[in-house]
Amino acid sequence: MKNILLLTSMVFFLFACNKSNIDKPDILYPVQVQVALDVSPFKDMGSPGTITSSTADTALNKLGVLYFSVFDETGKFLHQVEQLRASPNFGVFSDQLKVGKYTIVVTASTGEILISNAPLTLSVTKFKAISASGDIFFIKSDITVTSEGLIQKLFLKRPVSYLELKSTSAIASTVSKISFSVINEAPYFWCATEVVDLNIIEKSTVIKDVTTANRSNFSIGKYIMNDQQLLSIQISTLDAAGGVIKSKTIGSIKMERNKMRSISANLTDLMAVGIGLDLNDEWQVDTISIPFQLY
Repeated sequence: MKNILLLTSMVFFLFACNKSNIDKPDILYPVQVQVALDVSPFKDMGSPGTITSSTADTALNKLGVLYFSVFDETGKFLHQVEQLRASPNFGVFSDQLKVGKYTIVVTASTGEILISNAPLTLSVTKFKAISASGDIFFIKSDITVTSEGLIQKLFLKRPVSYLELKSTSAIASTVSKISFSVINEAPYFWCATEVVDLNIIEKSTVIKDVTTANRSNFSIGKYIMNDQQLLSIQISTLDAAGGVIKSKTIGSIKMERNKMRSISANLTDLMAVGIGLDLNDEWQVDTISIPFQLY
């Protein structure tokens, strides 16, 4: 009799233990997501907030903001967390989620980001940089949460390219500013499909002062989201009052993610000879000559 009672007790104990390990759909389990930068293919853009492989250990601290967004298995938006660089444990997100499948989206920038997700589904969620110098990073990952919780590490990648304009000679004293515009930038990036939104095309411009310090080695650049269309670029020299001295455009500029193109030109005389266009791919430069077209 004692053996039967002991056996019965053991069976009940094992059943109870097994039942306690079954995923319970209404209980929140701990989820921790840590992000890092996939810096190995990144190149030094020579611009503010640049990310380089030589600074891999501190690369995350060069970011200004991180957004951690969670969507359920159907794509419904659940919640979002913003982290500024000064936040404790920057780059580590602690959450609580029920058992199930989710999609995690992390966006980051050295500048600022505008995220649009109305009406709150992954399929319509997109973001753009709202700072002219903002380098952008992104990752989308599907996760599965069980009763054991989840610890996940994600590596952010750069979905943008960089376009730089360099002067081939000292700029004349009559030029006070250089205006550098991308006429057909597509600034929004779809999170679900990881491509730019070609339904919204904008002219994106950066203007930089020409000073005594940079007149002989002037350069200006901007991060580009649109890698799906050939771009048209407008370059203008401006006087002290902001008036246009000369202006030209160049078309058929192909951009590629995580790569840099350099445009070299005589910024004093934009009507001079053509320009040099370099594609920086693993630091192997392929130079082709593209003539200016009068704007």
